[in-house]
Amino acid sequence: MKNKNQKGFTLVELLVVIAIIGILAVVAVPALFKNINKAKAADLLADYNAFKSATLSYYSDTNDYPQGLTGLVSPNESKDLDEYMESVPTDSPFGGKYGKVDNDDLTDGAKFQITFTASQTISADIETKLLTDSNNAIKIEGNKVTMTIIKN
Repeated sequence: MKNKNQKGFTLVELLVVIAIIGILAVVAVPALFKNINKAKAADLLADYNAFKSATLSYYSDTNDYPQGLTGLVSPNESKDLDEYMESVPTDSPFGGKYGKVDNDDLTDGAKFQITFTASQTISADIETKLLTDSNNAIKIEGNKVTMTIIKN
């Protein structure tokens, strides 16, 4: 029994509050992780659009496609995208480094592709979103992601 002079919470009151906080955490955490993956997909789409814009600008100036993404050729005779982008993304939001696909390995009738190997699995709903938002230009096979920048 509680005296009127004693202040504080009973053990039952504290357990009820802890249980409510636990239930809220169980409901909120999966939603937060889903939003993190949506943000990564949006970041990948932004990189794709930046690469595409820079590649088209490069092609309109030189009538050729870039030989690489950054710093592979001397700055005086650059045949890379670094002149056409404020900063060239090197790391993908899903882990892995961006790299240009060699001309001999191009797929789907592409003229210029960028690829990376994701360090984490990309969920089916995020894969569908990327395919839809990029007009099927971003293909995912397992952890290998290929972005078709320029197509025939």
